[in-house]
Amino acid sequence: YDLDSKTKDPIEALNKIGITHNGETRIKHAIKYDLPGFCRLVTIQDKGYIALVFLGKHEDVDNWLNTNRGLELAINDPEKGIIELLKSEDIRNPEARINPLPDYSGSFLYEKLKHHWIFIAADLPNFIVKHLKNIDSTTDEDHILEVVEAIENNEKQNLIFDVFLKLRGGLVDEAKNLILEYKEEVKTLSDLPVEIIDEIRSNDQFISFDELEAEDMKILMSNKNWLDWMLFMHPAQKKVVERDFAGSARLLGVSGSGKTCIVVRRAVRMAKKYPGQKILVLTLNEALARLIFELVDQFLECSEDFNLRDFIEVKSFWELCRELLIEYRNHPLDTKVLGPKTDKQEESIEEIWEEYYKCEYNNNDAEVLFPLHQTLLVRSVFPNEYLKQEFDWIRSFLALEERDEYIKVQRENRAIPFNEGDRALVLKGLYGWENKMSAVGAIDYLGLASELYKINEKLSSKYRCILVDEIQDFGTLELKLIRKLTEKQENDLFLCGDIAQQVYNKHHQIRSAGINISPDAYLKILKNYRNSREILTASYELFQRNIDSNKLKSDEFEVLNPEFANFSSAKPFLRKGKSIHDEFLSAVAYLNENLDEKERGCIAFCDYSIFSLEHLCKSGSLQLLDGSSKLGSAKIYLSDLEQTKGFEFDRMIIINATKGIFPNPLIPEEECYREISKFYVAMTRAKKELIISYSNSSSALFDNCKEFFLEDFWTDHIIEYAQDDSLVAINNKSRQDAIHNKLTAKEFLHQRKAVGMSRDAQNKLMEVVQGKAISERGNKKIGWRNVHEMVIDIKVPKDRIHYSKLFGPSVFDEIMQIF
Repeated sequence: YDLDSKTKDPIEALNKIGITHNGETRIKHAIKYDLPGFCRLVTIQDKGYIALVFLGKHEDVDNWLNTNRGLELAINDPEKGIIELLKSEDIRNPEARINPLPDYSGSFLYEKLKHHWIFIAADLPNFIVKHLKNIDSTTDEDHILEVVEAIENNEKQNLIFDVFLKLRGGLVDEAKNLILEYKEEVKTLSDLPVEIIDEIRSNDQFISFDELEAEDMKILMSNKNWLDWMLFMHPAQKKVVERDFAGSARLLGVSGSGKTCIVVRRAVRMAKKYPGQKILVLTLNEALARLIFELVDQFLECSEDFNLRDFIEVKSFWELCRELLIEYRNHPLDTKVLGPKTDKQEESIEEIWEEYYKCEYNNNDAEVLFPLHQTLLVRSVFPNEYLKQEFDWIRSFLALEERDEYIKVQRENRAIPFNEGDRALVLKGLYGWENKMSAVGAIDYLGLASELYKINEKLSSKYRCILVDEIQDFGTLELKLIRKLTEKQENDLFLCGDIAQQVYNKHHQIRSAGINISPDAYLKILKNYRNSREILTASYELFQRNIDSNKLKSDEFEVLNPEFANFSSAKPFLRKGKSIHDEFLSAVAYLNENLDEKERGCIAFCDYSIFSLEHLCKSGSLQLLDGSSKLGSAKIYLSDLEQTKGFEFDRMIIINATKGIFPNPLIPEEECYREISKFYVAMTRAKKELIISYSNSSSALFDNCKEFFLEDFWTDHIIEYAQDDSLVAINNKSRQDAIHNKLTAKEFLHQRKAVGMSRDAQNKLMEVVQGKAISERGNKKIGWRNVHEMVIDIKVPKDRIHYSKLFGPSVFDEIMQIF
């Protein structure tokens, strides 16, 4: 009916629509309406309420009524909203049974009932309990009937039969509702007084139009693209959006709980509440910032509040820092270098780091780090990555003038101890790295934050409210800058996050950043709306079984236990390929074949960064999830693990989850939890189907949780994929780097293959491989031009005694083992 009408009388609106000629007896109090376009609307009307329960073509309506014969609406608690009760009229008559289709979700059905199973199994003979425990989603309903007919109590026969049919179809909440009704803990609406019915609130299944805003109805009814449903609010989300706080607030929300939707809707509400004042929505991930920007536009279009667009800014933290540095021009950086790539050569930060760390192009500033490099190799850690993370950790909370504090500060969540001398070397190496970026004309976003902090005293409170998505990924220094940009007042900061999705190595303390949140402003939202039970269970169990949750706990965060959405799917697949190239091409072919018109799919890569995937998106059919392109313009997206954060895809494929590749074996085991968090983030993007792909052997992450996955092969699904020239071949970044002909000893020590080498072996290698071939009398080599020539010589059996003496027996054995 007309949402702008002042009367909004639903009876008056429905009276304008013709009622079908034939009455409806399959559901009590059901009335059907004929709508234009050969559609029919099924309602249930009693005691002044009207429930709209089904809309469809004539044949669809008839099928639905047959399937839902005897449906009743009931409540357990008015605050928790309406539930549906649907029972078989006669369990022995196939035509009179409820008949939800099996969801083939795997596992035994009784496990889905959790504590309700104790009630079901009470007083049943052991042999019946045993048979019930063996029922899964593939069990024939006649077999279920055979089992329950052994129960003496007819009412309990009917209950258990219907409960297991519901569970078999993935309708877990409906199964539990039947148990509650059997225990007389729910009442049908027909048995309730009108004053109780008036108190019923919305829930996941039934929405009260009294609680629905006009824009909600438009979102609900239009649903034109994949962004629309991300904007629709569930009741628990609405409470958070509408609540006001005396100061700052923090929302903890599990994956799939709609935190991003809350941020968008709350930003619009703040713009309405404080007219003419600027509202900022901020996130770290550029792709997520682009998504939020589009969601804000979409919502304003639905709500027709276009005038608010000028007052809501959506930015990545990178973009915010860059704009503020340009605005406050009193800084040493040329605006041309305020980007993650060099201006002329288009080199990425990753490539520049490799040049710096390996002392290439006549820049030897990183030479100061070599003693630490050797120490980390001995400890079986790849120094290149670990020291880059150390730099990021320092810059995430210490301003330039404060960095001397690093010498003595406690290095939280860093596994390898550094003494004061080591830390002094790290600081020298960090200064060299920042100088390198400046010299080549590029900067990373932590560098931008450091530059902006130099002028933090000049920053003004230019925003009335700031809403931050994925707060757990912001460092303390970044939070200090955010605090400067809004005054301390009502609804000033709204911080959303989930510690289980923390993917960056940073110092993170909200209180140390000057942000104080009162106890009543700490909120939680636990319901996952995105993932099926099977996908969420597999994701959460893999996370919990492979991570020490104590590493993630703090005064400001806790790992939340998610509540399941009320639908099921097949278990996630653990699928084997021949190589990463085979995995990738198979994944592309699979998505092209299985995605329908409205669906979107994503292929996420373990052990690859977003920069290293750019060359794979030459084809127009694939799009990189990096924030540079409009979302929805492609069907298949490519991403690293962390860039998937905040998105959702119908079908999600994660490739390269191979043992020895992921998690990275060359970082300390105690710090692997960030890699696992990234993996968890990517897994929980899947709405309908999740495939984890590997070659050779699957990641050790699955060793203790394979029961939550279905194992198969890509060859079971893809017989032959097209050799598309636009899909450039991709090969594994081997953890065992090839030994090139011209590697010097020091160059070799920068390779992954050198990880684990003893200090004696490293020093001996540098002593004998110095760029020139040296022989003693008798033509016995004692020096080589490169590692390759050395390896050829020391493998000659007749010279083994000579080289054993030259290197020393233990070092010689170690080097022979390495090569």
